[in-house]
Amino acid sequence: MAAMLDPTNGRILHAFGSAYYQLDMQEEAQQILKKAKKIYNDRNTYRNLGLSYNQSGYLQKAEEEYKHAIYLDPEFWQAYNDLASLYIYQNEYEKAIETWKKAIDLDLKFKEKHIFLYYIGMAYQRMNDPETAYEYFQKALKEAPDESPIMKDIEKELLKISQNKNVSE
Repeated sequence: MAAMLDPTNGRILHAFGSAYYQLDMQEEAQQILKKAKKIYNDRNTYRNLGLSYNQSGYLQKAEEEYKHAIYLDPEFWQAYNDLASLYIYQNEYEKAIETWKKAIDLDLKFKEKHIFLYYIGMAYQRMNDPETAYEYFQKALKEAPDESPIMKDIEKELLKISQNKNVSE
């Protein structure tokens, strides 16, 4: 309703398009978020459009939107994560690792740092590099808060690598 009353208000269009994304109405979300981009140059609009494109299988377009969100805000760690996750989906592990490392190197003190370290470890696992994966799992373990649910996953991966080392020796 508000978008119909004021179709030149980018914030309203952003909210409207984001609502369509959340409702899994991707064509509508993309149409409205593209309009919002023209009048509202906001990192979240680009990110949400990227998420919508990703959901619809338009991976190249999703990548472009995530990169533009990062361009608008080079410290937007959520967009780095979205972009890296896209690369993982495409089996482009080196690109994913590089993207997560860029986010970590920003040194923003964001609370998900240990999760990014874990994801990097998992990417190295998929690349059959258990030694580097082990290093990143150890870093993730050091960074993770005690109550973090991911602690068990990290410990499981460390144990798996340790057991495989013992078997191969």
